[in-house]
Amino acid sequence: MNTVQPLGVRGVLPAFVVGHELEERELAAIEAPGFLLQVAQQAGGYCMSYPSVVGVVLRLEANLAHGLEDAARAVRGFAAMAEDPDLRLLEREFPSLLPLVYTRGDEYSKPQLATLQSFVGRYFRAPGVESGIEAFLRCAACDPLDYFRGWRALSIASQRTCIDGNYPDVATDESELFDENMLAALARVARTLGFETPPRVFFMWENSD
Repeated sequence: MNTVQPLGVRGVLPAFVVGHELEERELAAIEAPGFLLQVAQQAGGYCMSYPSVVGVVLRLEANLAHGLEDAARAVRGFAAMAEDPDLRLLEREFPSLLPLVYTRGDEYSKPQLATLQSFVGRYFRAPGVESGIEAFLRCAACDPLDYFRGWRALSIASQRTCIDGNYPDVATDESELFDENMLAALARVARTLGFETPPRVFFMWENSD
């Protein structure tokens, strides 16, 4: 299975990821189709943590056609929150997001989660937000197909590759669409990892630090 470490690889995030959260571990030995990836995220602002999810990556930028009016603004807003945030742009165009960068690893409060949910929901139909820290949100339980059927999924053809800031140019593809077959493939891999529960939806962007 391929691993993506999104920090420093422009264009992977922001994204919804449908899958399972797990303790960070090496999954290279697990055979999986190219659309199943381990996303090794860096989150939490200054006080970093490293949540990891195995699943299907649905990038916002690749799925603007599924968005609502001016969906590209969501990508622009979260890009401004990425490493070395553009604070002037946030203050000018996305003031509600400005207090949500350069945090110190604390869980977002309910009002902060509501702000993020409102912002994302303005541009994409998405499940509610349940919990999270900077750059890593857990969405409420749902059927992912109700929200993301037909979305383009990020796929990496080469096997056992780690995409990170040192190796950002691995060939990718987004011609495959999220559907029941992808969920079935995810379930098979999840069972080998010991998961019996349905997958959940996560939302990620690049951490500010």
